[in-house]
Amino acid sequence: MENKYQQLDSLYVSSPLLIKLLIAIGVAAIVLAIGSMILPIVYKSGQDFGEFLYNN
Repeated sequence: MENKYQQLDSLYVSSPLLIKLLIAIGVAAIVLAIGSMILPIVYKSGQDFGEFLYNN
């Protein structure tokens, strides 16, 4: 019983780091997904704006 409690305790102590790691990976994945959606739009509008400036 004592050993079981120690296992649970060590699991609880180590879990916040694991949870933070999972959250960090999740956030990174979301940022990458949003970035990959936004970047082409920004790049395209940047090109259009560049042409607009160049032509005028």
